[in-house]
Amino acid sequence: KEQDAKDIAMLFKEKLTGYNQLHKVKVKEDSNELFGSITLQNIVDKMKEDGHIIEKKHINLPLGSIKELGTYHANISLHPEVACEIEIIAQKSEHIEEST
Repeated sequence: KEQDAKDIAMLFKEKLTGYNQLHKVKVKEDSNELFGSITLQNIVDKMKEDGHIIEKKHINLPLGSIKELGTYHANISLHPEVACEIEIIAQKSEHIEEST
Protein backbone atom coordinates (compact mmCIF):
# COMPACT_ATOMS: atom_id res chain seq x y z
CA LYS A 1 0.00 0.00 0.00
CA GLU A 2 2.82 2.38 0.87
CA GLN A 3 4.39 1.87 -2.56
CA ASP A 4 1.02 2.52 -4.24
CA ALA A 5 0.64 5.80 -2.36
CA LYS A 6 4.15 6.78 -3.39
CA ASP A 7 3.48 5.84 -7.04
CA ILE A 8 0.30 7.96 -7.06
CA ALA A 9 2.27 10.87 -5.56
CA MET A 10 4.94 10.47 -8.26
CA LEU A 11 2.28 10.58 -11.01
CA PHE A 12 0.78 13.71 -9.46
CA LYS A 13 4.25 15.27 -9.28
CA GLU A 14 4.69 14.63 -13.01
CA LYS A 15 1.36 16.37 -13.71
CA LEU A 16 2.51 19.39 -11.69
CA THR A 17 5.90 19.62 -13.40
CA GLY A 18 5.99 22.98 -15.13
CA TYR A 19 2.66 23.99 -13.57
CA ASN A 20 2.37 27.61 -12.53
CA GLN A 21 -0.39 29.89 -11.40
CA LEU A 22 -1.00 33.39 -12.61
CA HIS A 23 -2.89 35.62 -10.21
CA LYS A 24 -4.09 38.94 -11.62
CA VAL A 25 -4.13 41.29 -8.66
CA LYS A 26 -4.87 44.88 -7.80
CA VAL A 27 -1.96 46.88 -6.41
CA LYS A 28 -1.75 50.00 -4.34
CA GLU A 29 -1.07 53.14 -6.30
CA ASP A 30 2.62 53.71 -7.17
CA SER A 31 3.82 50.48 -5.56
CA ASN A 32 4.16 46.75 -6.01
CA GLU A 33 2.17 46.10 -2.85
CA LEU A 34 -1.04 44.11 -3.30
CA PHE A 35 -4.45 45.03 -1.99
CA GLY A 36 -4.79 42.09 0.38
CA SER A 37 -2.61 39.06 -0.33
CA ILE A 38 -2.45 35.71 -2.10
CA THR A 39 -2.96 33.06 0.57
CA LEU A 40 -2.72 29.28 0.70
CA GLN A 41 -6.49 29.12 0.24
CA ASN A 42 -6.26 31.20 -2.96
CA ILE A 43 -3.63 28.78 -4.27
CA VAL A 44 -5.73 25.70 -3.36
CA ASP A 45 -8.81 27.24 -5.03
CA LYS A 46 -6.87 28.05 -8.21
CA MET A 47 -5.40 24.54 -8.32
CA LYS A 48 -8.92 23.11 -7.99
CA GLU A 49 -10.06 25.30 -10.92
CA ASP A 50 -7.16 23.86 -12.93
CA GLY A 51 -8.15 20.30 -12.06
CA HIS A 52 -5.58 19.60 -9.33
CA ILE A 53 -7.17 18.65 -6.02
CA ILE A 54 -4.82 19.21 -3.11
CA GLU A 55 -5.23 19.99 0.57
CA LYS A 56 -4.07 23.28 2.03
CA LYS A 57 -1.91 21.49 4.63
CA HIS A 58 0.24 20.04 1.82
CA ILE A 59 1.26 23.46 0.51
CA ASN A 60 4.05 25.51 2.03
CA LEU A 61 4.73 29.12 1.12
CA PRO A 62 8.23 29.66 2.57
CA LEU A 63 7.76 33.43 2.82
CA GLY A 64 4.13 33.34 3.98
CA SER A 65 1.25 35.02 2.16
CA ILE A 66 2.23 36.83 -1.02
CA LYS A 67 1.91 40.57 -0.58
CA GLU A 68 3.85 42.02 -3.52
CA LEU A 69 4.04 41.56 -7.28
CA GLY A 70 6.54 38.96 -8.43
CA THR A 71 7.21 35.28 -8.90
CA TYR A 72 7.20 32.98 -5.88
CA HIS A 73 7.63 29.28 -5.27
CA ALA A 74 5.36 27.07 -3.21
CA ASN A 75 6.47 23.65 -1.98
CA ILE A 76 3.91 20.87 -2.23
CA SER A 77 4.30 17.72 -0.14
CA LEU A 78 2.55 14.91 -1.98
CA HIS A 79 3.98 12.10 0.13
CA PRO A 80 6.65 11.87 2.87
CA GLU A 81 9.20 11.04 0.12
CA VAL A 82 7.70 13.02 -2.78
CA ALA A 83 7.51 16.79 -3.06
CA CYS A 84 7.48 19.32 -5.85
CA GLU A 85 7.52 23.04 -6.34
CA ILE A 86 5.08 25.20 -8.27
CA GLU A 87 5.44 28.77 -9.38
CA ILE A 88 3.02 31.44 -8.23
CA ILE A 89 3.05 34.62 -10.30
CA ALA A 90 1.47 37.79 -8.91
CA GLN A 91 0.85 40.09 -11.85
CA LYS A 92 -0.77 43.49 -11.93
CA SER A 93 -4.35 43.42 -13.18
CA GLU A 94 -4.95 45.49 -16.29
CA HIS A 95 -8.11 46.96 -14.77
CA ILE A 96 -7.09 50.20 -13.14
CA GLU A 97 -9.82 51.78 -11.09
CA GLU A 98 -9.80 55.54 -10.86
CA SER A 99 -9.95 56.91 -7.37
CA THR A 100 -11.93 60.08 -6.86
